[in-house]
Amino acid sequence: MKKYLIVLMLLVNGGVAAQESTPATVQPTMQKIFSNMQDLMPYMVSEERFLDPENEGYISEKLKQSAVLVKNAKHASQLNSPTLKISREVLEDHFSEVERVFRVGNKSFARSQLSSTVPICMSCHTQSPSASRHWELADLLKGTSNEFEKAELLFMGRDFNSALELYNEVILGFPENDFSLIDVEKSLERKVVIYARVKRDFDGGIKDLEGDLNNNKNLPEYLTNSIKAWVSSFQIQEKQGYPDPVTSDDSAIEQYVEREMKEGLSGDNFDASNPGLVRNLTVSGVLYEYLNTHPQTTLEPEILNWLAILDNELRDTLFYSLADLYLKQCMSEFAAHPAAKKCYEQYKTITIISYSGSGGTHLPADVTQELRDWSIKIYGVDNSGIE
Repeated sequence: MKKYLIVLMLLVNGGVAAQESTPATVQPTMQKIFSNMQDLMPYMVSEERFLDPENEGYISEKLKQSAVLVKNAKHASQLNSPTLKISREVLEDHFSEVERVFRVGNKSFARSQLSSTVPICMSCHTQSPSASRHWELADLLKGTSNEFEKAELLFMGRDFNSALELYNEVILGFPENDFSLIDVEKSLERKVVIYARVKRDFDGGIKDLEGDLNNNKNLPEYLTNSIKAWVSSFQIQEKQGYPDPVTSDDSAIEQYVEREMKEGLSGDNFDASNPGLVRNLTVSGVLYEYLNTHPQTTLEPEILNWLAILDNELRDTLFYSLADLYLKQCMSEFAAHPAAKKCYEQYKTITIISYSGSGGTHLPADVTQELRDWSIKIYGVDNSGIE
């Protein structure tokens, strides 16, 4: 929990690090939230303190202040680009829900909810490629106990080069360093994120991952298979290349996505636990940057649909899933566009799957009505096919 709180503090202090920030708008708000989280740390690292009735008033006030501050961050223009706006709204809802849950008395759940903020931060911080840009983390790093936690903090603070060094220590020192396989696997995936989405340095990714294979023969077979698959995927991406998101036009982006998606994104030809990771991260990174640098593009509804597809491929792996929100934005703002039908069909499929199990599919009445309402908005009639 301590690790997650520190990461949360980084989130609210640097949630806009992926974009150039304006000191007069974003930074004061984020600094205040950061200060609140620092004040809450002694209570967050101790469940006993967090649940103590004597501390309820103080904790409640800090949570209320943070919820209001995040809500006010919407006035920052750099947080209102198409995709960053969605991440900001998710964060706003998240903080409001944590405050509400604590207020109604479910304190343990409120405390645990804060840990789920980490994937939201990752979905935002990796949207914009750049060299490592970060703020001073020395004081926070003093509170971490091992290389993996430090690497996670550095990753969240966008000090990617320093994070890579520590992730390598976790991977290459296994199993003697006593890190879990989960930590090792996450370290590998984080490195793929940095090389594929943030840096788009395919050659660097190849060399780094090959170094893991050559310098640690004790990695389990399923991880070595994944590494080999990612190396192969990096090689493919390096050979095929990608359009410059800043200087390209809609036509070039459409051709690029068509090429990358024509055989599917899951990478079925690779023997790996997450075979399409490199390609999914690369394509989504290009789309994020293109949409954020071309806010007036007529390709936006198609991009929202593509991002939802990619996000579903990455679900439960690295980031908070924003697929539903991308699809809703597509349907709400571009109902007359042909892409809206694609967004609806994808949204309906995702929704039905989420309510399906061994006992069949059981859609609640309000969910059924929502799907019908969206169908009427998009098609003009109820074309949902739901009984």
